[in-house]
Amino acid sequence: MITFFACPKPFKDKAGIHQENAIRSWAKIPGSQIILLGNEYGIKEFSESLGIRHIPDIAYNETGTPLLDSIFKNAEAASETKMLCFINSDIILFHEFLTAANKVYSDSNKFLMVGRRSCLDVEEKIIFDEGWESKYKKLARQNGILDHYTAIDYFLYPRGFFDNIKPFAVGRAAYDNWILWSVRQKPGAKLIDATEDLLAIHQKHEYKHLKGGHHEVIHGKEANKNRELAGGYRCMCSILDSTHLLK
Repeated sequence: MITFFACPKPFKDKAGIHQENAIRSWAKIPGSQIILLGNEYGIKEFSESLGIRHIPDIAYNETGTPLLDSIFKNAEAASETKMLCFINSDIILFHEFLTAANKVYSDSNKFLMVGRRSCLDVEEKIIFDEGWESKYKKLARQNGILDHYTAIDYFLYPRGFFDNIKPFAVGRAAYDNWILWSVRQKPGAKLIDATEDLLAIHQKHEYKHLKGGHHEVIHGKEANKNRELAGGYRCMCSILDSTHLLK
């Protein structure tokens, strides 16, 4: 029903734990297909262990950062489902994501569904037993913090919806806000905020993989180039710019 695709960081240290937790949670969603893209350390081995599709050959910029247009193009070509979801590789989802996706799809074939994330400290590998969902939903309710409406970590859309993705540097500022803006430019398209109905857990992490840390994500050369490629702040939207709410 849904192809989840992501471009993970190296499977090392806490990032490796978080990514394994997240990707295994997607695999629990009925009918899901998962595609991991890129050639970072450990992706090939993890994909093989879980029996999921791995596409190593994607485009990178001059500094070795994956490019968004290549990720979307390769994922859609390899997917076999009516819906696709580009998602950050540390986001935990739950089974009701499929119910929400099917409801949205039945109402429209031109949409993008997004939602705010709840930030939570997760140190351990999740044991995916019968009670794992209730355990982590409870932890998120008790200790999670709903993040800002400009932070967008999952993008659900119907096959063929995007034909204009630009070569943004993934993991840097602006590309996610531009995606929302581009949807608002499509006549009749719905930009749907699913925050109230869906819990998406962002496992808190550091930015040791970048020399400049989080500052590089927002204000580094690649982030500035992304903003220029987007067309500046006038070509960016947040979740507050949604046309519909999922309730």
